[in-house]
Amino acid sequence: MHPESAVDTAYSKAGLILLSALFFLVLAIYGLTLPRSITLEDAGLFQMVCHLDGLAHPPGYPLFTMLCRPLVIGLDLLTANPVVSGNLISAVFAALAVVIFCHCCYLLSHNWRLSALAAVAWAFSPVFWSQAIIIEVYSLAAMNFMVCFWMIIRFTQTGSRKWWYAGALAFGISLSNHWPLMLVSTPALVAIAWQKLPRLLIWARDFRFWIMTVLAFALGLVPYITMLHVPNPTISVTGSILSFNDFIQYVTRHAYSGLHVGSTLSDKTQYVSWLIGESFRQAGYLGIPFVFAGLCLSLTRFAKEIAASMVLLLLGATVLLPLLVNFSYENLQRATFLPYTLIAMAAPSFWLAQGLDAVIDQLGKFSAVFRYMVGHALTLLIVGAIALTNYPIMNRSDSNIASSFNRAVLHSLPTNAVLFAKSDDQIGPLGYLNLVEKVRPDVTLMSWDQTVFSNRLGSPWLPQRERDKLILAYIAAGERPIASIDPILHPRTDYGAYILTANTNSHVISPAFMAWLDYALTLHSHQFIRHAHEKVFIEQKFWHFSRLLNEVQGSTTPEINSIKTRLAQTFPGKLAALEILTNQSNSRKQDERMRLIAEIERDINKTHHSGLQGLFFNLAARTHREQRANRNKVKNYFTRSIKVYGNPNNGSICELMQMLKESDDKEEIEELAVLNERFPELSCER
Repeated sequence: MHPESAVDTAYSKAGLILLSALFFLVLAIYGLTLPRSITLEDAGLFQMVCHLDGLAHPPGYPLFTMLCRPLVIGLDLLTANPVVSGNLISAVFAALAVVIFCHCCYLLSHNWRLSALAAVAWAFSPVFWSQAIIIEVYSLAAMNFMVCFWMIIRFTQTGSRKWWYAGALAFGISLSNHWPLMLVSTPALVAIAWQKLPRLLIWARDFRFWIMTVLAFALGLVPYITMLHVPNPTISVTGSILSFNDFIQYVTRHAYSGLHVGSTLSDKTQYVSWLIGESFRQAGYLGIPFVFAGLCLSLTRFAKEIAASMVLLLLGATVLLPLLVNFSYENLQRATFLPYTLIAMAAPSFWLAQGLDAVIDQLGKFSAVFRYMVGHALTLLIVGAIALTNYPIMNRSDSNIASSFNRAVLHSLPTNAVLFAKSDDQIGPLGYLNLVEKVRPDVTLMSWDQTVFSNRLGSPWLPQRERDKLILAYIAAGERPIASIDPILHPRTDYGAYILTANTNSHVISPAFMAWLDYALTLHSHQFIRHAHEKVFIEQKFWHFSRLLNEVQGSTTPEINSIKTRLAQTFPGKLAALEILTNQSNSRKQDERMRLIAEIERDINKTHHSGLQGLFFNLAARTHREQRANRNKVKNYFTRSIKVYGNPNNGSICELMQMLKESDDKEEIEELAVLNERFPELSCER
């Protein structure tokens, strides 16, 4: 055997052992940390799609849907827990993505140590880890990209057409899962393939080359056919796709075109700055110097196409994508946006490995033993720091905050009730528990917006006013008890977690929700709620229940008084008290209002719910206006309210517009013009 062939064979055997060990190690840790009960985000929706018949939300993710349905059936037999089955699907895709990335790094560097380090750093980085343990489409998107990356590398190294055609097929398959993420990551693939541009130009003269490329690509798009003509799917955001126009609207995410309005250039630039910083922090603070060192080294160690590919991979999701979408820069939107960057986070992991590998090589100048001992110690220190730092946040095995609340909601409803839900964090968990786990099967869930569930009263494309009329007519029929998570209906009985239609307004304190509040407040006080979506969730609930308890008149039990006192110490609890005092416009309570404003302003921070922050600054502005405070102070509070919560529903927008209309100041006239341009459809007529 030729010596080089023997070396290649040895490396192949060593590589196979390494890749196998890496897969099972990563999968085991993901398995230990994934949630055992339903969570927020889109978990409930995807669990319903995978366990029932239906379509995922736009753009449909047909590849994920095709794969997850048979996988959960098999995994349910092993786990006996539908949540674990669904989450394990993401874990497997993520572990495969890590393994393929490891081999890609080896093909580029011919260094197994560097490759393994890069793969482990990516596997346990916060963004990637967070998506690997919940049922989502992102880990499959990462795996698909890495398959394309691997095939393009093989194409450039062999010059064989078969790898080009395989890459075209893999690219089409990738677009059948999450096409937006794939498209913003495509420049990295183009940069790698650029090495073979002369050969591609020669092949382009051959008509057969184009035919094979297009056919392979089109074959990868075949999963989209499964979305067509599914009659009345159990789960679908907008219903059946019965025409080509329906299909195009679904795949292009037309249903979301009106969301995230009001974002500005400032929002976009803040996202870019924040995401670039987050990308380097994925390696932990100990790893940041090595990331920068590796970035610099990649410009000299590798071909310029490889170095450019990694830079473009990072910039696609951290610069290009934020500039294309309209997310306002607030904490919940940041938590929603961050998963979009998980593919891009492979780049800083690659640079970290290069930087650390270069340092280890330098240690060899002292002695081989010194290099071996110190090099391994340094590697373990960096990798251990990444894993151990992120473990407390990523370990969601005991996450039960959303499941326990929604179970309490379902169990407390009257027999044969109809429950109207509205937002994702309501429909997802409730729908999963009710339809998949069969919690309270006598309860019927319906969507206020006529989305997701098949029992629609009308089309989700109807104007909101028309949809509301259909619901009110349904309620007026009075055939079943009607409940709503959002307190939209009047008159009603308010339970804090939901309202029930009634003849007169009243408030009821349910022991089940007091028990949940005791649990949630305990977790909150010990700072055990670390996930951004869960933080927002419990702050909303604390606010709702604080308002309820402040409205209840008469004597209460010591247990309820204890909950009320504990809630009053939280940001939402103080805000609810301030809101009630402000709406009462009681001049004798002005000192109390000012005290609450001072307390809240001292403790408020950017991690609090953006909508509640916006409400606080609105209440502060109104309070200071009643006290005839300095006009600029009032204006500043309204401005801060809009800055933290740039939603058209924020009442501060119209309040500020009214103030600016009364001004002759040139700068304030320009500010008014900016607000009118930012919120063109907002009517502020009194």
